[in-house]
Amino acid sequence: QKRMKTAELVTFGSSGLDRAAELRGDEAALLSAQNHPQTDCLLLWRGKLLVHGPNYDRLFVLRPDHPVLSTADEPPIFLGRGNERQHIFAYDISNWHPTAGPEQPINGFLDNTEQHHPDLPADAVFVELRRILVRLSARDAAVGATAKAVLSWHRRHRCCAKCGAENRMTPGGGQRVCDNRRPQHLPRTQPAVLTSTTHRTRTLTACPPTCS
Repeated sequence: QKRMKTAELVTFGSSGLDRAAELRGDEAALLSAQNHPQTDCLLLWRGKLLVHGPNYDRLFVLRPDHPVLSTADEPPIFLGRGNERQHIFAYDISNWHPTAGPEQPINGFLDNTEQHHPDLPADAVFVELRRILVRLSARDAAVGATAKAVLSWHRRHRCCAKCGAENRMTPGGGQRVCDNRRPQHLPRTQPAVLTSTTHRTRTLTACPPTCS
């Protein structure tokens, strides 16, 4: 029981996010939720999340009427409902080009650069999620990682895997559809997990072919 309670505290396991599956096929309901004045809107730029600086411990939330959201590359993706039953959407403005500072993410495992959009408050900066993950709450970490993963999937699957024609995002971003052959493409966003097998003070580092 103790181990199960500990498992519930992993970064992506205790966000309390309601996926609200009943809304995903209802275009009118999604549009109403998208424009609701209390809806939380997350913003991403080339895979980086908009967060509060300088502590980088909270996602920066915008309201649907903020003008910067109108510059998004595609319609937003619907993530679900938060703990206070508010709807959460994620917008991607990767086509924006910064006028100052590094524009391209630094190659390598960790990108320490930051970008600030001139139409946003001074403390709102785009930061690499891997750099700040341990500072975020479980809810913000899970929601931010989901937004990053789904938007990345949409960028990489713009063409149909069967015929090569360009496909389109369905309302809410839950899938992409090819109008040529009508197949549905669904995102896979499961996080990779590394595990360690231990026995007392020893760790299993290799297993012979005869081991079952």
